[in-house]
Amino acid sequence: MVNHLEPRWTKALPLLLWIGIIFWIASRPSSFFFQKKKLIFEMPRRFIQYPYHVSAFFILNFLFSRWLFSARTAQSPRKIEMISLIGCVFVSIGSEIIQLFVPTRTPAVTDLGLDLIGALLALLLARRYPCALKARP
Repeated sequence: MVNHLEPRWTKALPLLLWIGIIFWIASRPSSFFFQKKKLIFEMPRRFIQYPYHVSAFFILNFLFSRWLFSARTAQSPRKIEMISLIGCVFVSIGSEIIQLFVPTRTPAVTDLGLDLIGALLALLLARRYPCALKARP
């Protein structure tokens, strides 16, 4: 019985690790990463969050979709897309709630929007290249 469940959970590990990384970053003080620098990668400090949010949730939606496709269920691709988007929204809301309890962080609606943009970009790319989501044995 354990061997039957093993492949599904091993495919869930990257997803769970990525969610853990997102929550860990959300729980760190804002000065933890940047040490109060004004420019990071030649960009103003406040703009560095935009590529982070978009890319983090792009990867998250890709991992959600890949895990759901690997589950070998009879769900339609549209249903899997919706479930992965809902999962990304819950993780995004959870990361913003965590920031309520970190003294130097504040939750923001713009962060939720950026997270959703990243998740939608992954969804559009997966529609364009569906072979990227097919599980390999």
